[in-house]
Amino acid sequence: MLFPYATRDDMVDAFTLDEMVELTNLSDPDVNTINGDTLDQALREAADEMDAYLAARHSLEQVHAIAPVPNNLVRLNCDIARYRLDNNTTRETVLQRYKDAIAFLRDVAQGKLNLNLGDSQPEPPRDRPAYQAPKPVFTRDNLSDYGSF
Repeated sequence: MLFPYATRDDMVDAFTLDEMVELTNLSDPDVNTINGDTLDQALREAADEMDAYLAARHSLEQVHAIAPVPNNLVRLNCDIARYRLDNNTTRETVLQRYKDAIAFLRDVAQGKLNLNLGDSQPEPPRDRPAYQAPKPVFTRDNLSDYGSF
C-alpha cells in the first residue's frame, strides 16, 4: 500500500494548527484538537489523485520509495488535501492553489516538467513508437544522377 507524500505536521506547517483543527472538525466547532482520521483521509485521497497523474510518467513504487519526499510533492499533497478539507465554502486562494497543483501534475504527466527524482528515468512517451533501422541504401548523394539519362 502506498502512503501520502505529506504528514500531519506538514499540513500544520503549511496552514497553521488553528486552521487544521477547524477544518478537520467542521461538524463540531468546539473541538480544539486535530481530527487525525479526517486529516489522514484527506492526505490519502490527495495522494491518490496525485498518483493518477504521476503514474503516467513514473513507477509509483519508485516515487513513493524516495526519501526524503521532494518538497514539491509534499506541497502538492498539502494543497490538494487542503482543498478537499474545505468542503463547506472553498476560498478563492484555496481553489487557486488546487488548480495550480493539478496543472503542475498534468505537466509532469505530459513530460513537460521533471520531478528531478535523481537517478530515476521517466518511462519513454507512450504516444510514439520506438524503432531502429539500418543506414539507408539509397541516399540523395548516391541517387543524385538518377534520371539524368
